Amino acid sequence: MMRASRREFLIGAGVAGLSTTLPIPAWAAGGAAGLTSMAKDAKPITAEERLARIAKAQRLMRAEGMSALLIEAGSSLLYFTGIDWWRSERLTAAIIPAEGELLIITPGFEEPSIRESLAVPGKVEVWQEDESPIALIRAFLARHKLDKGVIGIEETVRFFAVDGVRAALPGATIRSGASVVRGCRMIKSAAELALMQVAADIQIAAFRHVAGRIEKGMGESDLRAMLVAASKALGGDNADGGLILIGEASAYPHGSTIPHRVTEGGIILFDAGLS
Repeated sequence: MMRASRREFLIGAGVAGLSTTLPIPAWAAGGAAGLTSMAKDAKPITAEERLARIAKAQRLMRAEGMSALLIEAGSSLLYFTGIDWWRSERLTAAIIPAEGELLIITPGFEEPSIRESLAVPGKVEVWQEDESPIALIRAFLARHKLDKGVIGIEETVRFFAVDGVRAALPGATIRSGASVVRGCRMIKSAAELALMQVAADIQIAAFRHVAGRIEKGMGESDLRAMLVAASKALGGDNADGGLILIGEASAYPHGSTIPHRVTEGGIILFDAGLS
C-alpha cells in the first residue's frame, strides 16, 4: 500500500468532511451558477501524437542500447498508450520494445476496459489469478529475442515488479529507463502546452470566482466545496480543491490538522490544480 503524503492527508480529511452529506453541497453548486465550460474547444491528445511519443522513446532506447522499456500503470502509461489506470496488487503494465509494437499485460477481468482505453496499436495479453504477469513479460521478450538484452525500468515501477523481472530474466541487464521517459515527457508538444494553458486558465478563473464569494466564518471545507464546484462548472477534470489553508495554517508548508475559519483581514492560501 502506498503511503499518503501530508498534503494528500489534509486534502482527504477535508473531502471526508464533505462526504457525509453531498459530494458538492447544494449551496456551493449554486454559487457556480452561470459559469460555462472553458474547455469546449480543448483538443485531446491524438493517437498520432501518442505514436510519435512511442517512436521517440524507441529512438532514444536504440541510441542507449536499450532493448525494451517496462512501464507500470500511472501517468507514463497514460502518456504513451492512452490507458488511464490505477495501481493495485494486480500488475497492469506496458512493455515497449526498441522496435515494433508494444505489449500490454493486465489481469483477465480487466481486459475489456484496457482494450477500450488503449489508444495505439499493440497487443494485449492477460494473466489469470493463478498465473504470473512476469511470465508474460518474460515470454514476450524471449519471443523477440530481447530476454538477454538491456531492459529499462520506468522510475516509478514498484519493487515487486522490478524484482520479479530481474529474477525471471537472469541473462538480462536491468537498468533505469528514466532517461528515455524523461527525454520524451520533459519536452512538451504544442498540443500539450495548449491543454496545460486551458487547465491553468480554468483554475485561475475558479480562484477569481471563489475569491468574490468568501465570507467571514467559512472553513477550509466550505472554500474547497466552492472551488471544486466552480472548477467543474468551468470544465476542469480531477478538481479536488487542492490544499486550502486559513490564517495561521497558511504559514506552515503543509498546513495544520486544526480547523481554521476565515476572519476579517485574514490570510487564505489556495494551492490547487486540475486537468
